[in-house]
Amino acid sequence: QTVLTALGVDPLRPAPPEVRAWVHGMLMADAMPLAEVCAELSRYCTGVMSCAPDVARIKVSGAYPLTDIDRTLGMLASTYPGQVHTRFRGLWVTVTAS
Repeated sequence: QTVLTALGVDPLRPAPPEVRAWVHGMLMADAMPLAEVCAELSRYCTGVMSCAPDVARIKVSGAYPLTDIDRTLGMLASTYPGQVHTRFRGLWVTVTAS
């Protein structure tokens, strides 16, 4: 990867693992707060996704598919404390403590 600025182009350097994973449709999390994970996942949803304050700071690690958000939410719910609630046929998703 490189950076383009008004002054020119920085030297090429290897892309970090999370960028390489994203190119392949995966979200890489390494002690990422659950609220941040939800914010990233919400970019790939057609509806609204939110994370309740009581679980927002839970640290999440792993690789999660961005092409199957329902599967990703299931993985999170089975691995970390909290529950995923969906309403309106999945258009409104909330991650809460219970």
